[in-house]
Amino acid sequence: MVDFQRSQKRKGLTYNVDLPGGAPKRLAEAILYICGKCERDDAFGMVRLNKILFEADFLSFALRGRPITGVRYQRLRQGPAPKAMLPKLRELQADHLLAVQKTDFLGRPQHRPIALRAADLSVFSGEDIAILDQMIEESWGKTAAEVSDASHRIEWKTRTNGDPIPYEAAWLSNDPVTETDIDRTKELAAQYGW
Repeated sequence: MVDFQRSQKRKGLTYNVDLPGGAPKRLAEAILYICGKCERDDAFGMVRLNKILFEADFLSFALRGRPITGVRYQRLRQGPAPKAMLPKLRELQADHLLAVQKTDFLGRPQHRPIALRAADLSVFSGEDIAILDQMIEESWGKTAAEVSDASHRIEWKTRTNGDPIPYEAAWLSNDPVTETDIDRTKELAAQYGW
């Protein structure tokens, strides 16, 4: 496992933070947890899985200064996704821990991830699980298009496909810039010589 973690860090797939279990294990267990919790939601598929992970990690970072999984994210056409998602899904499938069922949902093809074992929650805190549950609940029954639209915020809009999305982007506001914001920026610029 140590060699896998080192190779993931070299590839830029994990965030430089020390989390119990390490980022690769936490991502795997979060995937299995979310898939298990969403097995009765007909609208659940790969896009929703990516969005739940993104929303949970970035909310956790905004609230607590640390993500849940610790993996790096990137901008994709349909929204943010873990950079390590495809390798991790392949690994889980090869280990017979996850299956991907191709289905039809509302006349469109859907790739539905199915957990083949319960997640090992020992690497997560109660707060981690509460945040994951909140994001699952907020996305319940929503289509891929609905959750994609919701995740196309400033951290996604300010990047092009393939660009990394740092966790610090969770602190950016989606609110329009006000005259007060502009005036305060001018004051700070004058004060600090920007």
